[in-house]
Amino acid sequence: MTLRTSVIDTADWRLAIPLQAPGDPLDFSGTLLTIALTPILGGPPIATADSEAGTLAFMPASGAIPAYFALDLRVKDRTWRISAPTDVVGDVLRHPDPAFPAYIEWLGRVRLKVLPGSNSSGIAAAAGFSPVLIDAQPYDGRIVTAPMAFGPQGVPAYPAFDPIADEGKALRIVDGVPTWV
Repeated sequence: MTLRTSVIDTADWRLAIPLQAPGDPLDFSGTLLTIALTPILGGPPIATADSEAGTLAFMPASGAIPAYFALDLRVKDRTWRISAPTDVVGDVLRHPDPAFPAYIEWLGRVRLKVLPGSNSSGIAAAAGFSPVLIDAQPYDGRIVTAPMAFGPQGVPAYPAFDPIADEGKALRIVDGVPTWV
């Protein structure tokens, strides 16, 4: 079982999402990147970030540090508080051409475990949870998530294209899932 990266609901989230890319180095600079973090059990996004706002950025490889996405979500920009540990997921999306905003590339997914902070409702209600302190890690003092893999990884992230049934269809993101429509 893989441990998920943990963050606290009442703290700033400064994350580094390393890229595990085969072959040539990747470069996503200069294109719009977005992410919307949503509770795994459903519901509206609890936090969003994008490269235009400066809350999601591509950081190219530098020395021994591989390329990564820097995700900065300040607590003052989030009102979502929890009473129990909650898993959230977010898909990193690339919008390569401003002239065609409907064309979106799915780059990968990040999954986090959000823990209630000392002043969140779960702690204040004495629900039996304890506040958790998380040390900063490399990548400019960011908390490092599991690496995001690119390229062939076995079962493809994109749905298979059936030349007969999917003729004339385009790949779109529907409810966070790549789908032929």
